[in-house]
Amino acid sequence: MKKLLFTLWAVLIAFSMHAAAPYQFIANKGQWPAQVQFAADIPGGRLFLEPTGFSYNLQAQEDGHHADDSAPQLIRGHAFRTRLLGAQSMSAAVGEQVLPTYHNYFIGNQPSQWATQVPLFAAVRYRQLYPGVDMVWHTAASQLKYDYELAPGTDPEIIRLQYEGLDGLEVVNGALQLHTSLGVITEQAPIAWQTDASGRRHPVECQYVLAGHEVHFTVLQRNPRWALTIDPALIFSTYSSASGSLSANVAAADAQGQVYTAGYVILAPFPVTVGAYQTQQQGLNIGLLKLNPAGTALLFATYLGGSGQEYPLDIAFGSNQEPILLNISSSSNYPLLPSGGYDRTNAGNQDYVITRFNTAGTQLRGSTYLGGAGMEGSSLSAKASSIVVAPNGDVLVGGITTSNDFPTRNGLQNTRPSTSSVEGVVARLDGNLNTLIWSTYLGGSGEDQVNDMVLAANGSLYVCGSTASSNFPLGAVGLNRVTFGNTDGFVLNLSGTGNSVASGTYLGTNQADIARFVDIDASGRILVAGATLGGYPTTAGVFQSLTATGRVFIHCLNPALTQTAFATQIGINNATNFLDSNYITGFGTDACGRILFSAYTTVQSAPLSTDALQRNPRSLYLCALLGDARTLVYGSYFGGPQAGGSTISQTHLHFAASNQITRTGDLYHVECTTSNQFPTTPGVYAPTRIGTASNAGGIFKFSFSGGLAPLRASIAPVLPGCAPLLVQFTNTSTGGSSYRWNFGDGSPIDTSFAPLHSFATEGRYRVRLEVRPPLQCSNNTDTTSILVVATTPLPPQVRTDSVKCGEPIVLDAGGTGTYLWNTGETTRSISVSEPGTYSVATATPGLCIAEKRFEIKPLTFRRPPNIITPNYDTKNDQFKLLGPLQGAELRVFNRWGKEVYYSRRYDNTWQGGTQPAGLYYYLATRPECGINYKGWLEITR
Repeated sequence: MKKLLFTLWAVLIAFSMHAAAPYQFIANKGQWPAQVQFAADIPGGRLFLEPTGFSYNLQAQEDGHHADDSAPQLIRGHAFRTRLLGAQSMSAAVGEQVLPTYHNYFIGNQPSQWATQVPLFAAVRYRQLYPGVDMVWHTAASQLKYDYELAPGTDPEIIRLQYEGLDGLEVVNGALQLHTSLGVITEQAPIAWQTDASGRRHPVECQYVLAGHEVHFTVLQRNPRWALTIDPALIFSTYSSASGSLSANVAAADAQGQVYTAGYVILAPFPVTVGAYQTQQQGLNIGLLKLNPAGTALLFATYLGGSGQEYPLDIAFGSNQEPILLNISSSSNYPLLPSGGYDRTNAGNQDYVITRFNTAGTQLRGSTYLGGAGMEGSSLSAKASSIVVAPNGDVLVGGITTSNDFPTRNGLQNTRPSTSSVEGVVARLDGNLNTLIWSTYLGGSGEDQVNDMVLAANGSLYVCGSTASSNFPLGAVGLNRVTFGNTDGFVLNLSGTGNSVASGTYLGTNQADIARFVDIDASGRILVAGATLGGYPTTAGVFQSLTATGRVFIHCLNPALTQTAFATQIGINNATNFLDSNYITGFGTDACGRILFSAYTTVQSAPLSTDALQRNPRSLYLCALLGDARTLVYGSYFGGPQAGGSTISQTHLHFAASNQITRTGDLYHVECTTSNQFPTTPGVYAPTRIGTASNAGGIFKFSFSGGLAPLRASIAPVLPGCAPLLVQFTNTSTGGSSYRWNFGDGSPIDTSFAPLHSFATEGRYRVRLEVRPPLQCSNNTDTTSILVVATTPLPPQVRTDSVKCGEPIVLDAGGTGTYLWNTGETTRSISVSEPGTYSVATATPGLCIAEKRFEIKPLTFRRPPNIITPNYDTKNDQFKLLGPLQGAELRVFNRWGKEVYYSRRYDNTWQGGTQPAGLYYYLATRPECGINYKGWLEITR
């Protein structure tokens, strides 16, 4: 068996830190109170920079928080403020070293309070904070610093700091210790130096001087002629931080491979008062990050939410690759557009909210609530939900509700089937999220939940989830019509109009079972993946692993859901209930038909392949099976440390984790972790975790197939041309390894990638290309065709003209296209003054090459009349030069050679003058035309 290739990048990321500069300074564009000029996230809180001071707000949770917790968490906080006494209130704080990313803030439902494309900086400078003093905030050696830069002659004691809201303030071993109820912040003993005229630094001794709550600096033995820099550094203590914490739950990539990840974040607000405080957790908003395809750069971070609590559950992409988030929200002021949106109010204590962004994250394209008076979704990541975008742009949402009045319309179940349990729901909205097209409950008498959905080619919807109902609506036909007991998985085929079920089946054992993901393979078969605590019924010959009691099951059915193609199970956990073993985190099939999944694991003996990336047990298990599930082609551990013995898992298990497996075999996955040992790769945006207490998101891309592209046959268009037509075909197919070209002209099949072919005669030829995947893939093929038109050559056009004396002739090829004259010129028209044959070839897209010839003849003229009768009867009185001889220089001679008449530019008016009758000779010249004409004339009187 050929080894399965893999590629990998991994990033350990938090919403409050920056990879290149751990402390980044965010400009205020209206997202904070007006007195804030910049803010920076710090361990456990946030620093706010104001015109004449700076404020800290630190927060910590009373108890360890988990993403499944539903009750509001008690937050302990401590805020304090540092005032710069005597500072100039109008000093300008200016960002320096702008960073290549930006933030967007959609907090609350007042657009005037939103802020987009907010710049971030690596440093902030206060100019002339005191006369001759600049203050610069920046990062050095991963420490937050604020330097004072003093001009020569400036007394450092002018700088005075007053601290408000601290529990204590003291100088210990030269360092300034700021005591709070949450821990100690240490401002290290200041380093100071002076800079001479040549730029050399000279260290000087600098000390804090503490007087009550005021601090100033004293510098010993300084040279007043040199500039002075005072450089303190802040060190934050370690405690259970809440602010900046991230519960990462969603990861996916758009069609260009740009990676989105979403979670909720806890960000400390600007403190109104100072001192210690306790409060209920609020403002848990969503953070949406977008990374470039290589994971090396953060493109933007967008914050979304209201005054309550939000959590992201799933993401999908429209045809223009705009991200659409499915979230839950308890906020009454969740961000909506000024008008539109299907539902503009939160109907209960928690609703679904769906929000569509532009690809830059700077605009809301649509946003709406969806829910009733009860509760939609569950406790943060405890229950999964699903969002799918239809080919026409409609948005489908699947999830759960406890509402009796969940909005239904034209659905299968328009009233709640039970009044005492959780129900599944499926709804369809238009792409702008303004109209509810249809909506239905999906449940029976027990607890039911919808976990995942996938659209079929015929527009119907396959839905999977779990049910405790014996009367769950499964349609008229299906494989298993009777529940197995306990909680079962299910899959059903719901019509595209939401009002009928064609077929459905229970899936499970006599223990707890959940169907978590559903997919459709290239042949139209339905694959369901989930978790089971029982012995899931498998088919003969499949690969399976029974070493653990908690297992992933994979069940493949025909489209009618009446027959099993295969079923298998793989043990990955020995937990006894789903709350402790939220198993499968991602599932799908690739273009080769292979079955791919990721899952949380705690076992030491998951089945591994010889080319496993990680053989030591970790928090995740990655697996690939051949399309018939008979062969394990890849198995590996990955992720953070695995829990074992007395060790508490540092990975937070999210049943609602929404990760993506693409047809190219790429897994985009995020792990919510507190571990510093999540494996990252060189060069990524955030290779290390900042801090030690709060959650971070370990996001990675893993390619099971080494970047296999989806199988797609494609040929670039060919313009019509003139027979014989020689065509160099451009093959734009993806995912293929062998090709068959049929040119439609009776010639042999060509198997090259991009053939060169000649169509000998005129005609219309249907060229077909069949593409096959690599040998290790399935026997799938894809075909396409294009029309090639070879046209009849056009006959050449011939035009004639003559040289005009003193005037060039303009030859115009006419038409459009590209031109080549036999003179070498390539313009549409040329000017000529010499006789000859001139030809031009005109190439016009879609037409044969047209040839045009111009025959330019030499200059010709009529011989002048050679007799005049100047008797003033107006008939033949004057000697006249004709044609190109007109205007020539004229000399007339008598028979003895004497010149008798001269005109520099003859105007046809000479009547012989006083010359007697007789025979005369003349010379007419036009040098500019090369004319020297001799003739004779007779004068008769």
